[in-house]
Amino acid sequence: MEKKSVVRYPASWDLGVDVRLWETEVEVTDHFLSDDSHIQVYTDGSGYQNGVGASAVLFRNRKEMEAIRYRLGMDTEHEVYEGECIGLILALHLLTAEPDTRSVSIWVENTAALQVITNPKPGPAHYILDWFHHALETYKRQNPDVPVFLSWIPSHTGILDNERADEEAKRAAAGDSSPSYTNHSQSARRPSSKPSARSYSHIMMKHGPSCIVTSSLRPSTQWRQQKQPETTRSLSKVYTESTPAC
Repeated sequence: MEKKSVVRYPASWDLGVDVRLWETEVEVTDHFLSDDSHIQVYTDGSGYQNGVGASAVLFRNRKEMEAIRYRLGMDTEHEVYEGECIGLILALHLLTAEPDTRSVSIWVENTAALQVITNPKPGPAHYILDWFHHALETYKRQNPDVPVFLSWIPSHTGILDNERADEEAKRAAAGDSSPSYTNHSQSARRPSSKPSARSYSHIMMKHGPSCIVTSSLRPSTQWRQQKQPETTRSLSKVYTESTPAC
């Protein structure tokens, strides 16, 4: 059984990003069409062919630049909700290697995940969201002038960019995780002093999605002592061992 800490963050804790939830698909479509963010990332989690997968697909100025997918395991051991949360981590994984970013929109299909993200109290799969919070804090610290928006987008509404995330998540669920490198056009990118997406992918595929949180971020002793679910322990392995191994 997953053990939840009573309070993970102080009451004054602020995620530092703008989370947007709309009531109707019309509102979502209007915002999607008017979204002028420099970088847009679409995430998804999927249960397919007895597996659970996660994905993130990054667009720069509406042009697809990068896609990554990760298979969590069998659906007898994982829930699609976990995949949705891992998708958020994958989004930050791609953003970390993206040069010269001016603004970011991350689109998420699962409203529950968006609601839990901004809540400092424990919730489902909170240990995965802890990884996301650590990674987001690191990204914001390294890119303080880049606004980040988290927005809900309903599934299967005909928005092709979002359908790409669904395709990649299904591929992952079926057993086809991204290889230890990502296929992207180097010519489409400008030189960057940041680590390449290729090196980040190698690390993440070797150690699991939690390892995209930089090695300078070590979990607290309290976090280490929390009992993790047996079926998801592999996802947190890198945190319960020595972080430099990443």
